[in-house]
Amino acid sequence: MVKIEREGDNGILVTSPYNREFINAARALRGKWTGSKWQFPAAREAAVRELCRRVYLTDGTEPTRTIRVTIPAGDYPKIVALPGGRVILQRRERDRAVGVGDNAFLVKGEFTSSGGSAKYPRIGQTDDGAVVEMYDVPQPVVDAAMDAGLGIEFVAEAKPATRTELVRQIADPQTITLTAEATAALTRLHEAGDTRSDAEIIAAALVALAAA
Repeated sequence: MVKIEREGDNGILVTSPYNREFINAARALRGKWTGSKWQFPAAREAAVRELCRRVYLTDGTEPTRTIRVTIPAGDYPKIVALPGGRVILQRRERDRAVGVGDNAFLVKGEFTSSGGSAKYPRIGQTDDGAVVEMYDVPQPVVDAAMDAGLGIEFVAEAKPATRTELVRQIADPQTITLTAEATAALTRLHEAGDTRSDAEIIAAALVALAAA
């Protein structure tokens, strides 16, 4: 995710994924690393935004989409990413499970328990491919991914229920329309061993919300 925010009248702060090209250019623009963000003089804002669009294809101001990316069967390196560098899949260490990037979840896919070597881990072979749902993907990144021939499917984003609507539906949690994020959270709870039904988990969450 790329985010540019003003720091009073003195400068701007940039949050962005690690990228060597960005780092080198940021230093040339008198950028300073604060430990969590890059800090630039306010006068450099236009140049910083152009840098972000060149490296990441976005400066954080474009509309975003929720998409599903289909990864075909094959043998893959350590990281599979969208244009602009946003991670789809990665294996950080040889014997570590394959994971997804930020603000995403694995819809379908199975991978080997290890891949590559200790020095050069790889995602490795996936016989049936994978599907990853990704949220808040900037439109220019989506366009570039489609131009590159990646399998992209747009996901209809359900309008989240308001607090009042949620409280009214406590008696019948089955009627609630869940966001994709909520559905993913339920899946993670079940995978972690939660034996309650979806309706029971939702009802407990709504009771806590109503009492808040």
